[in-house]
Amino acid sequence: MKLRAGYWRTRYSSPTFHSAAMDGYAVNARSTFAAREGHPLTLKAGETCFAVNTGHPMPEGCDAVIMIEQVVLDGGSVTIEAPAFPWQHVRRIGEDIVATELLFPRNHQLRPWDVGALLSGGIWDVPVWERVTVRIIPTGDEVLDFTTHPDPGKGQVVESNSQMLAALARELGCVVERAAPVPDNPEALHQALKDSLDAGRHLTIFCAGSSAGSKDFTRATLEKEGEILTHGIAAMPGKPSLLANCRGRLVAGAPGYPVSALVCFKELLEPLISWLSHREPPAKTVVPVELTRTVPSRPATNWSPRRSDAGPGTSPPSPARRATFASPSRPKA
Repeated sequence: MKLRAGYWRTRYSSPTFHSAAMDGYAVNARSTFAAREGHPLTLKAGETCFAVNTGHPMPEGCDAVIMIEQVVLDGGSVTIEAPAFPWQHVRRIGEDIVATELLFPRNHQLRPWDVGALLSGGIWDVPVWERVTVRIIPTGDEVLDFTTHPDPGKGQVVESNSQMLAALARELGCVVERAAPVPDNPEALHQALKDSLDAGRHLTIFCAGSSAGSKDFTRATLEKEGEILTHGIAAMPGKPSLLANCRGRLVAGAPGYPVSALVCFKELLEPLISWLSHREPPAKTVVPVELTRTVPSRPATNWSPRRSDAGPGTSPPSPARRATFASPSRPKA
């Protein structure tokens, strides 16, 4: 969660009083200065020293705590062989949080321990940005719903892109839901789009159908509810990626090939989701690799380094195969 607005200042300090940081005896440090090894100092419990437990308020006139392990008890007498110094084992007022201090700025990403800090500073409620909601709609007459554990026949494939895209979206903090596969039918696709828009999802992703085949109806479907923002990006694989504004909501068409869909998400959707989430896009890891052979330069083509036995930092290049999950999944150089 991210704080939506405002600069959050604390209402009171934490702790709100001087408190013992150890179990033992609270004393006035000045009264212990004469204690040393071989010349112990005896204090009177309840008069010149006071038993305290961790977190207890410091008794009036006391500014130090001597750990229980460092005293010798004999009835009502407490003997020590080392002096205490002022504020020894004491948590002072405001040690953790000072009243009126700026705790978090706008768009701060709340972490689990931040919640404790807010409560400790007397802040009970804060507005946060809504998490981005995503609906993923697999499409295609040939795709089989993986939830039924199917055995694909000739001309059939197990639908899997939705789970890859869902996992990527969840890594960005999105709330993701997956619809059942929709056949290549204009009416059914339009209804699936309307259902997602009516449900108020921030982003709808159609899996496949964004190219120019005879059964690619995604663009025509999106045009019924809005306007096309872009159809085609400068990347191969991933070129047929599609983005539209439908009723003020983003709708994307991801190519059907797995690597193409991955490129579509990383290059097009990840920056948009990060913007909607009021966060910086994830940093990309850059690893220098020396290619083992010369390759022709072709704009917008993704070359995928493969694992090499030629030595560390070397790799035989191969074009990223758009139809295979193995291309991004196998170990790289």
